[in-house]
Amino acid sequence: MDVLIGSAAGITAFSLTLPTDFVKQWLQSKHSVKEVKGIIRKEGYKVLWRGAGIGNAIIAPQMALKFGVFNRLNDRGVHTIPSAFAAGFVDGAFLGPAIAMQAHQQMNANITLLESWKKIRVQYNPITFSWPMAFRNSMYTGLVFGPLSQVEKYLFDRHTPLTTWATALILNIPATVMCSPFDVWRASQIDQLTQGKPIKTLSIKPFQGFPSLLVAFALRFPLTIALNELFRSTCSNHSYN
Repeated sequence: MDVLIGSAAGITAFSLTLPTDFVKQWLQSKHSVKEVKGIIRKEGYKVLWRGAGIGNAIIAPQMALKFGVFNRLNDRGVHTIPSAFAAGFVDGAFLGPAIAMQAHQQMNANITLLESWKKIRVQYNPITFSWPMAFRNSMYTGLVFGPLSQVEKYLFDRHTPLTTWATALILNIPATVMCSPFDVWRASQIDQLTQGKPIKTLSIKPFQGFPSLLVAFALRFPLTIALNELFRSTCSNHSYN
């Protein structure tokens, strides 16, 4: 049930906020706001949802991995914060190549998923595609999902989807700061892949496109967490009735 509810929340939030992810990917790849506007004018607003298919397809396995690792560690008495760090690392490591396919679609309108996969497979090793996502997701999940319930109890007297969203929004700020270098690292790899270059670990600006990252994460992940709480409470009420 956790996986089903998490998947429904994730797909809803992902679909609603995908345009901000498109803008983030381009700005982190050292393109300007003017260039992004030019792409939207040329290809239409539908371009903002490029990569939606593969992105939605991986949410269910991502939730399964994340909740599976988190719950297993919790059941063994591990604190929520290290459990969340581990859960984020595992889901990012395993699904990094699939998430790279989504980003590659965002950067290239004329390439199929199969062609993206072939390009990624040729250059794949743990440093490419898996490690950047593993460290990014580890940082973000650990710093938002890990302390979420404790911080929410400290800030609010009641537990509701709205208070969960507000708490996640606050925790989103330090979490985004910490994971930004890894997300820029990931974006630079996709940019090299799109240009047909061998993927190398280049010197990067760790906060390249940071405002777009902050907005994208602030919209998507707190919304995902709040929707997860809303769907969970709705299902519990129906079961009770």
